[in-house]
Formats: sequence, structure tokens, C-alpha cells
Amino acid sequence: MNIVHTGIFFNGIISFIVGITAVALALFSLRRWWSLSSTMRAYAWFWLTTTLVWLPTSLRYFLISSDYTGGAIHTLTILSQAGVAASGPALLYYLCTHHSKGKFWAITLTTLSSILGAIALWVDAQPGGIIIQPATYFSAEIGLNSFSFSIFLIIIAVIYFLVLRDIGFFYAEYKKRHDQQFLYEVLYSVAIGVYLLLGSFEEAGMVSNWPVLVFRSLYVGTFLYVYIVMEKSESIKESYLIDSAATLRQ
Repeated sequence: MNIVHTGIFFNGIISFIVGITAVALALFSLRRWWSLSSTMRAYAWFWLTTTLVWLPTSLRYFLISSDYTGGAIHTLTILSQAGVAASGPALLYYLCTHHSKGKFWAITLTTLSSILGAIALWVDAQPGGIIIQPATYFSAEIGLNSFSFSIFLIIIAVIYFLVLRDIGFFYAEYKKRHDQQFLYEVLYSVAIGVYLLLGSFEEAGMVSNWPVLVFRSLYVGTFLYVYIVMEKSESIKESYLIDSAATLRQ
């Protein structure tokens, strides 16, 4: 392994750590699967799709650092983009049903996102669909074709709008009722906003070389943040149920 590929290999290690952290968060969510509402299952599914992004990404870096130039690199790239596409429908369902019982917009936007994501993924898989960025010491990034990137921007803009609406709604409820559970609902959406902000910069090909490592470290922090929020939120709900049961017995 030459000195140039050492940095890329190190990036692969960092990406693998991100992927393992994503797997741990996904397993934590799946352990509670049967007790979750359909809305929270969509939230858990979103974090599960991140494993499909980061594990192939880390393997791609490892192969590149070993001078491999075969078709597996393209396959892993498409697989990571499939993870990005799969995250859209889950997020839209979660955000549309988080504080509203109506599922019309949830089903409509989820369906449209699934269709557009599948089309973009098909275009990505075609020759020239993925644009290889110039390699640096730490990175060997890719860029999307203009069609797929346009679809990404449309979907991400809708999600950002819904995230901000969600944060505003639950924060207002928290200020009005002083119920800590509403604050945790805010933090759920803040986590999505932070993750998408980081991901948007990377998907746009705006991050390369050593800043990539900084961004990857921030992903790990985001996953740990979500774990803490989910754990605290669940403990509050359990305490409420215990207190309610004790009150009924009196």
C-alpha cells in the first residue's frame, strides 16, 4: 500500500466505524420494533437504511486503497446510493405522521419518493451515471449525474421543510404544556436535520480530502445522539406508565 492509499484506507476505517455505529443503532431500534407505532417504525427504518450507505462505502474505500479497479467498486457505489434512496420514503412517512393521524400525504409522498428514487438509482447504474471525483490523499469521492442530483434536491427540500415544521410544532407544544416528552420529539427531528445536513454536503460532492474525516466523525456523534434521545424518551414513557399504574391502584 503506497502513501497515497494509506489516507484512503484510513478513511475506510472511519467509514466502517460509522457503519458499525449505524448497525448498533439499528439493532437498538429493532429490539423495540413490536412496541413501536408505525410512525416510530419508520423512524427506526430510516436509521436502518444508513447501514446500507456506510458499510458499502467503507468496503469501497478498502478496495480502492488496495489498488482494486474491478466492477465491485461500482456495485458498492450503487448499493450505497440505494441506501440513500431507501431513506427518503421512511423519513417522509415519519414526518407526515409524527403529529398528524392522517396518512394521505404520508402515503402519497412516500410513493412518489420511492418511484423517483428508483428512477434515479436506475440512471445512476447506467454508464456515466456516477461521476468519479479526483482522488485526494484521504478521499476518492463520487458525484451524481445532473438528473439524479435534481431528484435528490427535490426530495431533500421537501424533507427539510417537514423537519422544520415538525420541530416548530413540537417545540410550541413543549412551551405550552411543559411536557418533557414533547422536547424529545423535537430532538428526534433535530437528529434528522443534522444527519441530512452532513449528508447533503457529501452527496453534492462538496467535501473531499481531510474534511471528509471530520464529517464522518460527526456522523458517529449523530448516531450516539439518537441512541441517547431514544433511550431517554423510552425511560420517560416507562416512568409515566409506572406512575399511572400506581395511581390507579390507589
